Amino acid sequence: MNSELFDYYRATFLRCDLLYGRHFGSKSAYSQRHPEGFYVPNGCIYTRNQTCVWRGDLDLATADDIRGLVRASRLLRRKLFIMREQFISDARMLPRSWVANNAIITIWRGKITVAGHYRSDPRRALAALARAGFASVTVLK
Repeated sequence: MNSELFDYYRATFLRCDLLYGRHFGSKSAYSQRHPEGFYVPNGCIYTRNQTCVWRGDLDLATADDIRGLVRASRLLRRKLFIMREQFISDARMLPRSWVANNAIITIWRGKITVAGHYRSDPRRALAALARAGFASVTVLK
């Protein structure tokens, strides 16, 4: 990805209060302080073309993070795929459907889909999102 496009993504996520590379501190300490959370340490956000456009810690049980992601998706006019920490920043060399098939959550046009590719039960994610004020969430089995 060229630097102008990368700067555009960074600026857009920053407008949505999602600072690139943000870090909540110790993974275990954060999880203990927020047991009801839906914490994604070192999360990666990809677009449909399988390019990583954002990295950092997310707590998908907070309304601020979800609203920020929904707003970023709308501003960018892109479907966002939220994933666990990935060892690869450019997934374009992988099969075309890899990102879509391995995303924890997909956000597009204000709709949130929980795919269940997480270490915990996807119902936990649904409950966390409902607590954050998002009732129209789809859970895939």
